[in-house]
Amino acid sequence: GRSSRAEWWRVHIFCAVLAVMFEHAMMSQLAPRNGIMQPVSMLWPLATLALAWVSFAGVVRRFHDRGKSGWWALLYFMPVIGWLWILIECGFLPGKPNVAYTFSPAPAPVPAPAAPSPREAARARMQSVPRASTVQRRERQAWDGKRALKLADVAVRVAIAAVAAFMLYKFALDPDAQIFTDLTSTLSK
Repeated sequence: GRSSRAEWWRVHIFCAVLAVMFEHAMMSQLAPRNGIMQPVSMLWPLATLALAWVSFAGVVRRFHDRGKSGWWALLYFMPVIGWLWILIECGFLPGKPNVAYTFSPAPAPVPAPAAPSPREAARARMQSVPRASTVQRRERQAWDGKRALKLADVAVRVAIAAVAAFMLYKFALDPDAQIFTDLTSTLSK
């Protein structure tokens, strides 16, 4: 598939935040307790591998949008120059929507009926819109109150999810956390 610059940035910022959270959680687990080193959880390499896969797939999709082969994503394995190239290529350069998309088969043409029904006419209009794989390109919309409220709703949901993830981390991964005993003692007063 293909992905836009904004989609690429969202995926990589999300992966970076999760990577920092896992790194912090696992590094705190490595601290010696009572002079004994603690074993490393298998969650750390699994989470790192999953985030690397998501990031790599996002780079492949972005290179497809730029009209290049996904093999360019192997620049990931070239430490400084490759990462800088990927950042510039994927993060700052625009996609090429008019490039023939050769990375997946083109959808089969749909024959137009002689006298289309309203439903078939709507379907034909939808299929005549320029498409890139499964991502449909749209014109930018002006900001109005409805879009601002939707954005605020999403921001509140993300904040709630972040607090829930932090609480889950404190409960599941940090056995020395006193957060729940402090919370219950506060609520019982």
